[in-house]
Amino acid sequence: MKNINSEFNKAVNAEQKHFYINMAASIVKDTITTVSFSIFDTLVVMPFFEQSDLFFLMEDEFSSLYTGKKSFYDLRKKAEETAKKKSDKNLLKISDIYDALEKLSGISHSSAEKLMQQELDLTVYYCYPRDCGMKLYREAIDAGKNVVLISDTYYPTETVTEILKHCTVTEYKGIFLSNSVQSDKTDAALYKAVVKKYGLKEGQLIHVGSDIHSDIEVPVAMGIEALYLPSCTESMKKSGFLFNYITDTLKSKFVSADYFSLRCVLALYSEYGFDYPSGPVRKQGDFCGSEKLLGFITIGAIGLIKDYVMSSQTEAMVITAMSRNHRISEGSDRLPEIFESHFGEFLNQFDFKGCNLPLRYYVEHGNVSDRMCLKNFISPKDFVQWGDSVKEYTPSGAKNKDSLMSGISEKVLRQGSLQKNIADKLIRKLKNL
Repeated sequence: MKNINSEFNKAVNAEQKHFYINMAASIVKDTITTVSFSIFDTLVVMPFFEQSDLFFLMEDEFSSLYTGKKSFYDLRKKAEETAKKKSDKNLLKISDIYDALEKLSGISHSSAEKLMQQELDLTVYYCYPRDCGMKLYREAIDAGKNVVLISDTYYPTETVTEILKHCTVTEYKGIFLSNSVQSDKTDAALYKAVVKKYGLKEGQLIHVGSDIHSDIEVPVAMGIEALYLPSCTESMKKSGFLFNYITDTLKSKFVSADYFSLRCVLALYSEYGFDYPSGPVRKQGDFCGSEKLLGFITIGAIGLIKDYVMSSQTEAMVITAMSRNHRISEGSDRLPEIFESHFGEFLNQFDFKGCNLPLRYYVEHGNVSDRMCLKNFISPKDFVQWGDSVKEYTPSGAKNKDSLMSGISEKVLRQGSLQKNIADKLIRKLKNL
């Protein structure tokens, strides 16, 4: 069990604790008899930025079975797209995906089955409990509520059950998977199945999930109360400009094997600092006003790079100052420890390319509130010179209308409300136009 990321080792601020208390209070209400949880991203997470990052770990096995030039990552994603087009979305199984992979790659059927089993085994191995979701799950159990688990997945029931056991999720009354119930969350049939099976009346069921549409909009439209527990990476993306800076710098290369380790680091950073949801934190800087979180993603990340060479005198000054701040050092020590707990020596085949980017962002574009934590560790003259050299970072593609709409959303709509969550989703869609 690799769940060393407990709340006590995380950078959890007062606002995050407040949000958690409110969510827990909704679950334990006397009128609620049943609590349904989405499984993936809510109760269970993986140390990958996206689930498909796991495919990078299968390249060696695939290359021993395949004579072509395409990567397993690309072919596996293409196979899933192909299988989805040919199969009813509610009936898609992982075997359908590997049947498509077999045809796309020309590998034998036995080779495809071998790869499929490897994916299932790796998925079970790398899944671990999400701290906030698990605490809400325990709140429900301790309050005597019936717990039901729901998921849109192509993984077989046996694998999902094994994942849940591995993550100590064993006290539940029922499990509803899209590929076995033959319906999913988006068409409401999955929720209807839960209501029907347990004879639930209006106001007796509350759902907890991480997808704004299928976990919030759909059940609310049915009269079911819903709690939004955003995925850790989704919360991280909205917390400041660090992620924008990294993706603007790397562009399409960000989604490549070269930056796989960086993606894993960002996933662990997300789970460490953004497991417990909160409101917008940009006003507190890019690191939620947390020195531990700052140390985790900057000094912690370069600590993974063998023989790291500092790029400038300013960077050397900042690193020295950060080493004198015990809170920053506490955070920086956590990343290598957590990284090792998940991957051990398995990632020796990858380098840590790009893991210096969070530190570079802080040195060159750090928010004034984030820089202030080093004021007592740098001479007044050097601190002023550093501030003068910092340039405000503006994400590429930023639009004035998005800023205006976001501002209206923040001022008018209550944090954590359904209306606020829907407004945020619409704004994100506009940004992608």
